[in-house]
Amino acid sequence: MATYNNLGSLFAAIKGSAREALQNEVYEKVKSVEENHISNDVYGAYSSTMYERRGAGGGLLADENIIGEMVSDDTLSVRNTASPSPSVLGTAYSPSSDTTFAGWIENGEVNNIFNGTSAPWTEPRPFTQNTAEELQQSKEHVQALKAGLMARGISCK
Repeated sequence: MATYNNLGSLFAAIKGSAREALQNEVYEKVKSVEENHISNDVYGAYSSTMYERRGAGGGLLADENIIGEMVSDDTLSVRNTASPSPSVLGTAYSPSSDTTFAGWIENGEVNNIFNGTSAPWTEPRPFTQNTAEELQQSKEHVQALKAGLMARGISCK
């Protein structure tokens, strides 16, 4: 068990442990909940017959596209960085667009890209919003933080 000579060093140790727990246990929990919502809210919304979905192979479910990064000492941001498939969008995709592919799916903005085409894949599928709402209700991210702190020797209630 570590000992500390002053409150400053104790608080610094706690803050470091909390940061590690956010980057590991909390990130993994948020990622898991988001993956479930991507599977259900996005891919489960309809069966694609016009194109092959990438899923975990470069799409919204790919590990490399669900990024967790610390935006301050005590704030973790988790975002999806998947790019649209050029083979599906062709020249309609503009890489200079301000909106991310995840945002297009979340808000149904794909409809605007295809000039008002009405199809199941142009409807909003708010997987990010649903992830946030689930976490607000379940508090699983809080439990993950507590578990991460306890794994680092900090007792939590």
